[in-house]
Amino acid sequence: MTNVDTRPRRWGIWAHTQLDAGVPGSDDYNRLMRAWCPINPRSRFEGGFRTFFGEKDNPSFEADAKRGLMKVSYHYQVGKIGLDSHAGWVATVDGRQGDVFVQRFTFDPTKEYPDGSSVEFWHNGIGRIFAYNEWMEMPNNHRENPYVFESEVLSPFAQLQPGESYSYQYEWSACRIGGDFPVVDCSLAGLVSQPLSCQRWRGRTRLQGRFGVFHLGRLTLEAYDEQEERLTTDILDPMATPLTPVVLDVDIELPATARSVALVLLDTGGRRIGEVARCIVSEDRRTRSPVQKKKLTQS
Repeated sequence: MTNVDTRPRRWGIWAHTQLDAGVPGSDDYNRLMRAWCPINPRSRFEGGFRTFFGEKDNPSFEADAKRGLMKVSYHYQVGKIGLDSHAGWVATVDGRQGDVFVQRFTFDPTKEYPDGSSVEFWHNGIGRIFAYNEWMEMPNNHRENPYVFESEVLSPFAQLQPGESYSYQYEWSACRIGGDFPVVDCSLAGLVSQPLSCQRWRGRTRLQGRFGVFHLGRLTLEAYDEQEERLTTDILDPMATPLTPVVLDVDIELPATARSVALVLLDTGGRRIGEVARCIVSEDRRTRSPVQKKKLTQS
C-alpha cells in the first residue's frame, strides 16, 4: 500500500478470507468446519482473545489453555473475536475429509496492530450485534445471511509519510489430514495434527503421529545424537503429497545413540524444504506388573 495523501497516515493491511461454511447440495451448514490458532501466552487480552461482536459466551470460540490453542467451530451464530497470536499461523479445517487451509505470517511483538490483533475470526449467523450505533438482529435465513466463515490476518500498523509505501507478506498453503482432527503446529513444510512421538520399549522403537505436507516430495526421518549430529536419514514416503494425510504408526530401527528424530520434507529434486515435526526419543519405563499395566490401560 502507498500513502497517496498529502499528510501522514497510519494504516494496517487486512488480509480477509471468506470460506464457505455450507454443505454442498444442501441448505444446512457444515458442523465440522473449524479453525485452530495458537494463543499468545503473554496476550494483552484476558483469556488470550477479545470479543468484538456477538455474545461473550458464544460456543463457537473455545480457548484451550492447556494446549495453548483457540478452537473455532461453526455453529451459525454471529460473532467476531481477535487474538494477538504470536506463532505466525492459523489453520481452517473442513472436518468432513480433513481439508486444511493455512495462512502463515510473521508476528512482530514490538509493533501495534489494528484491534490489537494479528488474527481475527468472523462468523455469519443468527443473533444480535451492535454495529453502526444500533442493535442489529441477524436473520435466520441462509440466503439473506449466508454460511460464511472468515479467517483474517492483519499486519502491524504502518506510519506512512506522503508517497511512502508498505508491504505485508503472508502465505497460503493447503493439505489434507483425513478427518475432523486438530492442527497444533505449522511450518513451511507442513502441519502437525497429532504430535510426533518416538518411543523405545522392549527392544522396539515405535514412531507415531498425524501430519499434512504442503508440497510434493520425499518424506524422510532424520535421527540425531545428544550433540545434534545427524546419525541417519531414512525415507518414510518417497511420494508424499498434500492430497494424502501422513499417518505414522510404525516400528523403526534407530541407532542406540539416537536422542531425537525429525520428520523432514524434501522436494522432488531432493532439496530440503524443511522440518514438519521433531521429538525426543523416549524410553518407556512401564513395569511388567499386571496391576501397573491395568492402570495404564485405564488411563
